[in-house]
Amino acid sequence: SSGINAEWPLRPGTMEYFDQPDGFILYTLEWTESPISNISLFDVHDRAIVYLNTTRLGVIDRRFAANGSLVANTSTEGTTQVFILVENMGRVNHGSFMGTDFKGITRSVLINGNDVSKRNWTVYSMPLEKGPDLGRHSEIVSLETDGDFRPSMFCVKFSTPNQKDTFLDPRGWGKGVAYLNGVNLGRYWPTEGPQVTLYTPGVYFNPTAPNTLCILELEAQKPDLTISFIKTPILQKPDSVDVF
Repeated sequence: SSGINAEWPLRPGTMEYFDQPDGFILYTLEWTESPISNISLFDVHDRAIVYLNTTRLGVIDRRFAANGSLVANTSTEGTTQVFILVENMGRVNHGSFMGTDFKGITRSVLINGNDVSKRNWTVYSMPLEKGPDLGRHSEIVSLETDGDFRPSMFCVKFSTPNQKDTFLDPRGWGKGVAYLNGVNLGRYWPTEGPQVTLYTPGVYFNPTAPNTLCILELEAQKPDLTISFIKTPILQKPDSVDVF
């Protein structure tokens, strides 16, 4: 989708500014000034992955700190594309913060210690409520990248006569969102848990035509690019411990 170019008086724009209730929002900026040594985000909600060109700087996660700085260990001479992908990981549903739990970059962005929030950011609203329209693509494809792994959509088409309830097992993948025939099955994060599998109702399968499974992977692809449906749910990752 095309991005939106604009200058905001205080910040690059939250999801609420774009009437977006959930999903992801991507902020991009073309930087032509001095080489970037560090990027700082203030009040990012909820989890931001930061890239300079194809190099991943790291993650700033609100669960640990809403403000954070990432150091660029590689040279960024010349024009540099800054990418900040922010994920809405859920909203506060109780207490005094219900009306102020805005999502995205809610305050400011600093590059080399200078506030660049008022620069001409290009913003992509990505609610991702439904899966992508594959068109003629028919199999999972491993993207060839010239840098670190970047968030990517992997899709596969398959046929099955089965319409029984099952569970998607994403073990081996990193973190992301899964879709079956355009229906959002939910988010997976098998290394974090506690839930590992995603419940998949049998009625979501099409027994007479090819089914399409897509996953938006944020962290790392599984080496063999396989994924399975299993009969029994995994509701706790193996090293999870109940806390009472």
